[in-house]
Amino acid sequence: MDTAFLIPLAVFAAVAVLVGINFSARISGWEREVSRGLAAAEAEHRRRMTELAQELARVKQPPA
Repeated sequence: MDTAFLIPLAVFAAVAVLVGINFSARISGWEREVSRGLAAAEAEHRRRMTELAQELARVKQPPA
């Protein structure tokens, strides 16, 4: 192969690899943020469901 063709092709491939690495790092950061948000929402939901279960048990008890 001619080096006049090979060098620009190698530079293009290197740039494409660097852009891919950068993009995958950004995606990973976004994924972590979403995961934390979902975990917090799930914890809040579980807390609320526990409160509702306790309130339901209290309401179902016959008056003393």
